[in-house]
Amino acid sequence: MRLQQEHSHQIRQVLKASNRVRDLEVSYPDLVANPRPVVQQLAQLLEAKFTPSPTITAIIEPSRFRQK
Repeated sequence: MRLQQEHSHQIRQVLKASNRVRDLEVSYPDLVANPRPVVQQLAQLLEAKFTPSPTITAIIEPSRFRQK
C-alpha cells in the first residue's frame, strides 16, 4: 500500500510539473455527495470540449457508492 501511495504521489508531481498536461484531482466521495461543483471544475478544465448538463450530474447516483 505504501509503495502504491508513493508511486501515485510521484506521478502527480510529474504531471503538475509538466506544461503539457492539466489535471484535476477529484475526491470520489465528494463527487458522489455533490456532483455539480466537480462537473463545473471539469468544464473549466476541458473548456469548449465539454458542456455540463443536468444529464451529466443525474447519472452520478449516490446509491451506487459503497463505503468500505
